[in-house]
Order: sequence, then C-alpha cells, then structure tokens
Amino acid sequence: MKKTSERNIWSGCSQSNPFGCHFHESRNPGRFPIEPGMTKGDGSSGERTLRLRFITNQQGFTLIEMLIAVAMTLLVLSGVYEVFSSQQKAYNIQDQVAEMQQNARVAMDMMTREIKMAGYDPEETGWTPFSSGNTDSDTIQFYCDLNPDSDNPPDDTDEDITFDFVSGESTIKRTSGVGGTAQPIAENISALSFTYYDSSGVVTGTFSDVRLIKISLTARTAREDSGFLTGLDIDGDASNGTCRTRTLTAYVRPRNLGL
Repeated sequence: MKKTSERNIWSGCSQSNPFGCHFHESRNPGRFPIEPGMTKGDGSSGERTLRLRFITNQQGFTLIEMLIAVAMTLLVLSGVYEVFSSQQKAYNIQDQVAEMQQNARVAMDMMTREIKMAGYDPEETGWTPFSSGNTDSDTIQFYCDLNPDSDNPPDDTDEDITFDFVSGESTIKRTSGVGGTAQPIAENISALSFTYYDSSGVVTGTFSDVRLIKISLTARTAREDSGFLTGLDIDGDASNGTCRTRTLTAYVRPRNLGL
C-alpha cells in the first residue's frame, strides 16, 4: 500500500503499521528530512529532535583544556613583559649615558675654547696669563684683555675667568669678572683636574712658563644602575648599584703664550 501526499511520497504505510513507512523522496526542500520510524505528521517534532541532536553532539572545552590555555597565555605574556622590561631598562641606561656624554662634551668645549684665549694682551701690558692663586688642581683662573684698556691684569667681564670644580655639588662652575657670580656649566661631574706644562713638555708650577694645559674631566650618570656594580658609588652602598662614568681629556695650547 502506498500513500502519497503533496509534500512527501511514502511507501509501506498501513493503519496497522504506521511506523513501517519508508521515505523515498522529499518535495519540501529546505527542511530537515524525516527519518525512518517517523510518521507523516511528525515532521515538525522530527526537525526539533534532529536539531536537539545536533546541539547535544557539539563538543566544547573541558576545564582542563581551559586551564592549559590560560597557563599558556600567561606564559606568553610573561615572556613579552620580560622583553619589554629589558628593552625599557636598556633604553633608560643608554639615555643616561648619552646625557652624561653630552654634558661632559659641552663643559670641555667651553673650557678649551676660552682657555685658548689666555694671555691675549694686545696692549702688551705684560701681565701673567694665569693667576698665582691656581694652587688647586681642580681650579684654573686666567686672563685675556678682550677690550684693550691696559688693565693689569684684565678684570672686566669675560676677561678674568675662573673654572672651578665644586665636589660637594658635583658641578663645574664658571666665574667671569672680579666679583662675578659663579654659574654652573656642567652637572654630575665626579672629577676635574688641570695640569700645566712648559715649552719642554715638563710639568711646571711656574705660571709664566706655562705653554700647554691638560684638562681631564670625569662625568657620571645622574642615577645609579642596580645591575652595574663596578662604577662610581654615590650613596655609600655599592651593592645596590653604581654610576657609569666617562673621562674626557684635552690638551690646550693657548695661542698667545710665549709670543
């Protein structure tokens, strides 16, 4: 016995055996097919049953899988943070070193440029280019008559110049003119020294015989580096880090000496 509807073609159906129907063809495209064992009127419930079966067959993540995923994510983030932290530290160190070197170069350039003018005496007054008060190796006082007025020695602004290292402040200060105010020209300086040589290249303490001046300047970083323990300690405890240092040396031959 066959029973045909407008929507489906069934075979093997009978009132005594409604579950013996077999589906041959669907004329209802777009809908779920009715499985064997379903009656003609069970199409809607069959679709719901099939959809429910699809839902219950979907696989999710177990708790163990979630914990493993979280652990791997934290591991990756930890590595990224370590790389970022090390790069940031290296950048800060290089920034301090660059600042230190620039600070030292500016101070050295100023001192060499002005010391070259020591002994400039267009009026030939005959004064000694260097002050007899230069008894400290970290201080230099010299003269140059920039506005010829026969002063002996010159005492106007930028004619009587002193460079002095103030160890308590770690600065180099410049004083211009008699009674002038000392102005800092460089900070974070750990050492400064001046050495005087005569025309034979021998160290001398006679300032009228000076022909060459050696300038040695040591600068340091502004802060200590906890990972650098072989530098300059400024807080009394080298175990928590030290400062990096750079030493610059220059030889200056004033062009007006010995004329």
